[in-house]
Amino acid sequence: MTLSPLPTTILDAPRLADKLGVTLVLATETFQRTGSFKFRAAYQLAASVSEPRIITASSGNFGQAIALASRLFGKACTVVM
Repeated sequence: MTLSPLPTTILDAPRLADKLGVTLVLATETFQRTGSFKFRAAYQLAASVSEPRIITASSGNFGQAIALASRLFGKACTVVM
């Protein structure tokens, strides 16, 4: 089962906009799998790499995202922190 990235959620923020005196909307990626926009890039990377194993270095969200994306595509993944 392959789970692709979700669409970006756009939220209105009328109270904050009024306080700042601006028009404001928020594009949030917190609803993505792994909680960040990094899953989009990781998913595309895992989909495009023909090798069965991915090795990457990451100190945070990308490591988590590439680990999940690799699993979804049936690839082994090593994340070095």
